[in-house]
Amino acid sequence: GIVGLPVAVAGIIYIVIFCPILLKDRLGAKRRKDVADKTASGTIHRSYSIAVKVSSRSTLDGKSLAEAQARELQHVGHMKLMEVDRDGLKIQNPPSDSVLRSGDRLVFSGPKPSVRDLLHIRGLEVDDLEGLASR
Repeated sequence: GIVGLPVAVAGIIYIVIFCPILLKDRLGAKRRKDVADKTASGTIHRSYSIAVKVSSRSTLDGKSLAEAQARELQHVGHMKLMEVDRDGLKIQNPPSDSVLRSGDRLVFSGPKPSVRDLLHIRGLEVDDLEGLASR
């Protein structure tokens, strides 16, 4: 009745005034993430991760990262090699003189189109898709 209508109006006014203030930080965090995900072209790309194994028939077997990037990996776009896992030994951000071996597990991170390009390299087998939900 008489009390309910003024309380409802006061509640709506409170929500309209204070919601933008209280939710401001959450919206700002989303915008900061979007800015961090932008590439030089200005478009937003989410980062995906994929782990692949170097097979024994791979053209990468026995090549240094520098040689592999100059030949096979040059067409992969914006993928970054994050880690090489060899027999349980994990090498984060491996140096360019690291030599790839059959059985190495390589973890790459980058935009979705580049993940597709990586899968076309002969001798790399998908080991794990880690970032189907964007990071």
